[in-house]
Amino acid sequence: MKTKLVFAAALLTALASTSRSGAESAPSDAAQLRASLETMQKAMAQLTSQLQATQARLTELEKGKATAGATSSIVLPLDAVPTELAKVKDHQSINDDQAAAPRLYNYPLEAGLDGFMPVFNTHSVLKLGGSIRVDGITDNDGRNGNPNMWIPSSFVVNAPEADARTTMQAKASRLSLELRRPVGSDRLRIFYENDFYGNSTSSSMDYRLRHFYGQVFNLLVGQTYSTFQDVDAWPDTLDYEGPNGMVSRRQPQIRWTSPFADKHGSIAIALEQPSIDLSAAGLPAGASGTLETPDFTSALRFENPDAGHVQLAAVLREINYDRKPQHGSSALGWGLALSGAFNLGGDRLYGQAAYGEGIARYINDTGGLGLDAAVDPAGDFSALPTTGLVVGYTHLWGEAWRSSLSYGYVKVESEPSLGALALSETNYANLNLIWQPAKSLRVGVEGLYGKKATMGGLEHEGYRLNFVFKYDIVK
Repeated sequence: MKTKLVFAAALLTALASTSRSGAESAPSDAAQLRASLETMQKAMAQLTSQLQATQARLTELEKGKATAGATSSIVLPLDAVPTELAKVKDHQSINDDQAAAPRLYNYPLEAGLDGFMPVFNTHSVLKLGGSIRVDGITDNDGRNGNPNMWIPSSFVVNAPEADARTTMQAKASRLSLELRRPVGSDRLRIFYENDFYGNSTSSSMDYRLRHFYGQVFNLLVGQTYSTFQDVDAWPDTLDYEGPNGMVSRRQPQIRWTSPFADKHGSIAIALEQPSIDLSAAGLPAGASGTLETPDFTSALRFENPDAGHVQLAAVLREINYDRKPQHGSSALGWGLALSGAFNLGGDRLYGQAAYGEGIARYINDTGGLGLDAAVDPAGDFSALPTTGLVVGYTHLWGEAWRSSLSYGYVKVESEPSLGALALSETNYANLNLIWQPAKSLRVGVEGLYGKKATMGGLEHEGYRLNFVFKYDIVK
């Protein structure tokens, strides 16, 4: 570039000299020379401008080399994620269930765009997440039910004592994908997550969808936690299933949430996928459950970043069965759940109390057992009363060490038509020690206790030791 500029200057000088010496030439020749001079002067000005721009760019590149590695060269669309944070804290539990939960206005739990990458030529950002996890499990008795999850209701009560057993599996490993982008005055969040509990009792890695939903303008569509559930109130357990009495259900829904009290409060209402959980033993001969109306759920919630949160949730549902050619019958199901988590310095206290009729499918230990409703001795079809209680406490021993203790209780008032082996109640307890030397690495050991009792008076008590090693893909 500099060579071109010097050549152009020399040429202009020569032309100027020629112009002076040829003053006696014809007027037409002089006009042509002047025109050529003006053209060359313009070219020189352009070359000078280009040289200055090139020099400025070279200076920027030299500065970039000096700071290479200190800053990212990828520019993220900063308007894709809200700058305001959710009014609840990330409890950093080993199962990371809070990360998937929908939040008011899609507020994140942590500030910044760590882990996000731009979707080129758009205003969207994308984050790949998940974890690799291995569980090593030892049971004192082979009758302890599900070998991969601690589910007291799955205990075998009508068999002789069995040998101890040991299992190792990676089914709790997860993959997630989160997309965010601005939409008008709000921001869209699409969240996807799966694990490998498609067959919970085997050691094989069978795909299972956990979450796939989108939310914008506080309107959510897709599959995620039920509005009747409070994932922020779950104790920090290594056991993937969690306490027996927790409300636990992920299902398709349409949910709308509205804030109040300066966004410290919110109310949510939703229509959710219905599912009738009935046992053939509790129905008249030839009858089967039918789906006629969606479940209606709602939640009233108050949050404070320092103190914690409290939630009151409700569910209303219709439980039906059909019996052709005769008429079927229906029962009204309803439930209330009061839950919360409270910050006590570095420690945390969790709790939930749920009660209702026909809500067994929503309780962790009773879902899938056919305990929503049954025919009573008078021949009437009625929803079964169900209670779920859980309390938990997490104590921090230091920066990298913590322990959690929790207890759960479930009670179902089953009808005689369900038989002597129908579930009456279960108890659950856990105590763990978790070491987290880095944000993305967690190692823990947990002792578990469970007890199951049936309507016929049969019981079984079991114990389990669960070791977990977990590495997060992005943290």
